[in-house]
Amino acid sequence: IGDSAFGSLLRGGDITLPPGTLIKAKTRPEVYLITAPNIIRWIKTEALAEAFGGPRWNQELVELPGAELTKYQEGTSIENEDAFSEADVLRQIPDPSDLYRDDAE
Repeated sequence: IGDSAFGSLLRGGDITLPPGTLIKAKTRPEVYLITAPNIIRWIKTEALAEAFGGPRWNQELVELPGAELTKYQEGTSIENEDAFSEADVLRQIPDPSDLYRDDAE
């Protein structure tokens, strides 16, 4: 794909990490889970972080500059495994009909 064609594919807006990603701001000690859509939820304990991210969760942790957190809304904290649903981290796929507008109507 050529540069001009590629450039036309890029649309405005901030690029954010996908739901299910564990992140940490360089300026904060807290670990957050990104949930859909673009919400971060503080994971209160290391045991919970391991439950969501696996035994190597701290090696998979994405460290962001503090300013990057402004791209996300802060949701309720995760204090136990019951406070979390798998649907929280599934990618939200828009309905194709939402992308099409019929001006004839």
